[in-house]
Amino acid sequence: MPATEPFTPTVVEREADFWRLIWQSVDLLRFLTPVGRCRTLRCVVDRLNSYHVTIDELAASDARPDITRYTDWFVSCVHIALSFDWNRFEVKVRPMTRSSSGCLTLWSDRSVQTARGT
Repeated sequence: MPATEPFTPTVVEREADFWRLIWQSVDLLRFLTPVGRCRTLRCVVDRLNSYHVTIDELAASDARPDITRYTDWFVSCVHIALSFDWNRFEVKVRPMTRSSSGCLTLWSDRSVQTARGT
């Protein structure tokens, strides 16, 4: 996303809700999202961990011939990881009160809109 576009923060009410986010089912990531199998973030992370592979290995076309994948997508992931600046973000945990549930909110210093998962 270009630096001039606003960042939309993600509000997650509970950790369990975060792990239930769904990955899109696409061929280029089929080893992470097999047809007919769970595609929640928790399932995808568990599946990725079961391969004992790094993002750098997934980005390298000559590494891990046992995993069919679209390496260009993982090259992008490597670039994102290398350039990610945690100093631009705050993690705020709002405590639970009578009028609201506790939630985790990721904010940036850009304009803000709120998105709530279901």
